[in-house]
Amino acid sequence: MGTGSSACELRSDSYMPKNRVELTSEQAALLNRRVRSRATHPRDRLRARIVLARARGEKLIEVAERLDISLACAAKWSRRFTTLGMDGLKDVPGRGRKPWLPQEAIDRVLTIASRPPEGRAGWTRRQLATQVGISSGSVRRILQAGR
Repeated sequence: MGTGSSACELRSDSYMPKNRVELTSEQAALLNRRVRSRATHPRDRLRARIVLARARGEKLIEVAERLDISLACAAKWSRRFTTLGMDGLKDVPGRGRKPWLPQEAIDRVLTIASRPPEGRAGWTRRQLATQVGISSGSVRRILQAGR
């Protein structure tokens, strides 16, 4: 059995679903599309496969062994689907790196960049960075995202 990932840790207050997962025909169709689509992220495809296997009546340990994931991972996604439906298969908000640049700095860069200094065609990244008080790399990322 695989080690799973940190996204599949089982909290101590969680329960292990023992019954089969109930699906509507719409949910089954959507989950089957996710499993077959190459455009679906592998993480979402795995979650769909877990739920579909549980809907067929497979036990958690069987699902975990067949998909080479931890029992905790299979239990987590089965439990989240049972409690929250399709929304339970989404990532929890707040995961990942938080933006460190304040929105007001981003707004200032975009505002200042739209008004070139007198006698010049436009700002250089260094000039904008100095004006706002951030790095030129941050200015570059802001301007690229703003286009």
